[in-house]
Amino acid sequence: MIESSKNIDKAYTLEELREEILVLALAGTDTSTVGICFTILLLSQYSDVQERVYKEIQEFLSNSEKSLQVEDLLKLKYMKAVINETLRLYPPVPFIARYCKQDLKLPTGIILPEGSNVAISIWGIHHNPQHWGEAVNDFNPDRFVSGKIPKAFMPFSHGPRNCVGHQYAMLSITTTLVTLLRQYRFTPATNFTYDKNNPLRLSFDLMMKHVDGFSVQVEHRQ
Repeated sequence: MIESSKNIDKAYTLEELREEILVLALAGTDTSTVGICFTILLLSQYSDVQERVYKEIQEFLSNSEKSLQVEDLLKLKYMKAVINETLRLYPPVPFIARYCKQDLKLPTGIILPEGSNVAISIWGIHHNPQHWGEAVNDFNPDRFVSGKIPKAFMPFSHGPRNCVGHQYAMLSITTTLVTLLRQYRFTPATNFTYDKNNPLRLSFDLMMKHVDGFSVQVEHRQ
């Protein structure tokens, strides 16, 4: 990579290359795992959505022994909508920070001065009724079925500094969910209850987690 980058304006340094590899190795595994866990948890609570996902898998991958191919994963439009809606409600990284290299004027007229650090709440943007309507807290994958994704959807950040592993993460999450849902059905756990009046309890350090440990019950489909 260092050799091939010499043909552009500035070649990679060893330090820069190490940092990029760390992003791929670390951010590309833990965040995807949390995304998978939240998706399974929601599918266990919404059996109708889970069965719709399973029927889509059966439609395009009827042979449960067939090896998954990238082109197969790209056909699963409803699965992608379910993953996106999960990442909207429960983004694994709910806050990000940015450093202003120059004055930045926001549409509101507020100026973020050069040298300032800015905290951006992905959680807040994803739960803002202005962008998502009054039913903002409802789990509704149909929001994403049309394929038109609002700019307010940013679980991987947005713009030139967005997550380099975005596509890898989506393929990883889809592959894992297809592999599991082909064989198993997920139902609600007995150690906690979840509904509109009793939301999931969450914690946050580097990533957001479910306090009750993503508990579900698993049944073999056969």
